[in-house]
Amino acid sequence: MSKNPEQHPAPGKPGRRQFDVHGREVRGQVVGEGNSVVNNFHGPSRRLAAVSLAALLVLAGAVAAAVWANRHGNSAVAGNAESTPPVAVSATATTTTTTGLTPAIGPSATSPQAHAPISYDLTKLRSVVWNNGFDPVDPVRIGTGTYPAGIVGSYQSSSSDQNDKAVWAIAGQCTAFDTSVGKNTDSSGGGTGHFVVLGDDRELFSVDVGPNDPAADVHVDITGIIRLTLLDTRHGQDATNAWGRPRILCAGSPGPAH
Repeated sequence: MSKNPEQHPAPGKPGRRQFDVHGREVRGQVVGEGNSVVNNFHGPSRRLAAVSLAALLVLAGAVAAAVWANRHGNSAVAGNAESTPPVAVSATATTTTTTGLTPAIGPSATSPQAHAPISYDLTKLRSVVWNNGFDPVDPVRIGTGTYPAGIVGSYQSSSSDQNDKAVWAIAGQCTAFDTSVGKNTDSSGGGTGHFVVLGDDRELFSVDVGPNDPAADVHVDITGIIRLTLLDTRHGQDATNAWGRPRILCAGSPGPAH
């Protein structure tokens, strides 16, 4: 006699399940209309099925949690990457300030303005050459005009015997020479005076003036000239020659005072 004999319960209502229990296995069938068998099934006992189902549910929950955590972590990393502002890299030039070594070029708001050129009377500057025929006269008259700080050439003078001559070292600081020349009104005699302006031993200007001529105004560009020379020539019986206020226009000092 079997330990677990098959039990065949009475036919039930259609749609109900009928079970046969053999040890740990269960066999069953689904009964349809007229007690017809719709489906047969078998499986482990209800306790084993419940344990298996619970294990599957736990495993499924663990897998779902791992997937969720993975997605959540990636989203957080992506969010942090998006929310982190880019780091701007800029090049910073290194500036070295040197004080007192390099002069500023041109006027600026923090540097003094360049000095305006100054006019210097040659008779008040020390000359490097002053020959015997030249005399400073203040004032001197030429024609009807009177000029301060003048020079009179009173010796007989020629290009070979340059008694009426003076030289100034102006160091290239000056841009213009101005004067008025002619015969000294306060002297007697006639004749024509010859007046010459030289820069670095090169003739820059010359003019002849007679006793009845008005004063001749002279303007000469002497930019860059190092040595400025005034020379006049006359015969011994002629009226003396006169330079009315010879002067130079300079940006810097042209030399020591006389």
